[in-house]
Amino acid sequence: MKRTAELETSPRLIVVPILGRREVLDAKSPGFSKNIDTYNEALQACCQRSEAVWLGVDSIEGGIPVETAFCYDGYHLTKEGNGNLARILAQTL
Repeated sequence: MKRTAELETSPRLIVVPILGRREVLDAKSPGFSKNIDTYNEALQACCQRSEAVWLGVDSIEGGIPVETAFCYDGYHLTKEGNGNLARILAQTL
């Protein structure tokens, strides 16, 4: 593994928004998805003020059903969901 000083380019900070199945989240805690929106807006504003890259994705399903991308709790990713997020990140890099 190379140290940061040995890299040819500067490392980038890539910020991924909080995603989730809104209907599941709001059923458990009404208004929770609105809090996620507020937090994501703050994260995006921080990225705009810095050199961080905002990964502006609205979803990570990538052709698979949303029920397959997220666990039953609505916010943890399944193996398939993590795989799709990894592909999105790889395209960003």
